[in-house]
Amino acid sequence: SSSTTPTIKPYITLKSSIIDSSVTCILPIYSPDLLIVAYKTGEIIIWNYFKKKIIHCFSDKFYIPLSLRKFSDDFYKKGSSIFYCLKSNNSVSFYSAKTKSCLFNLNHPSEVIFVSYDNNSDYIIIMCRDGGNYIWDGAEGFLHGVQ
Repeated sequence: SSSTTPTIKPYITLKSSIIDSSVTCILPIYSPDLLIVAYKTGEIIIWNYFKKKIIHCFSDKFYIPLSLRKFSDDFYKKGSSIFYCLKSNNSVSFYSAKTKSCLFNLNHPSEVIFVSYDNNSDYIIIMCRDGGNYIWDGAEGFLHGVQ
């Protein structure tokens, strides 16, 4: 007996004339109609999912986005519009979907494996594969110390 594999069609296809690249990661956050998509060419796009419209495009042509993650709702006390991206050069870039801006980019000597935020001190703590713990000022983005 012969069987046929059913064709599965996507619910929505998001296409852009400015991006012709493979998707590396996707992050649905902040509102039911927004989707953040990172591409191999370095772009990170905030899409309006239902309107199939680009809200904003962040561009870093030099490094591949590896992972997108929502950041702490308490960060900056700005609500839940902050997300970050781990990149192929061992950096972590923090973005605001609300203000459509890159808050800062934090560089590290080895692969980033964990990111957290300390509400009491306003520090961003980043652990790297080499065992280093990097403590960054959460308001200004400067390095406070290494442990």
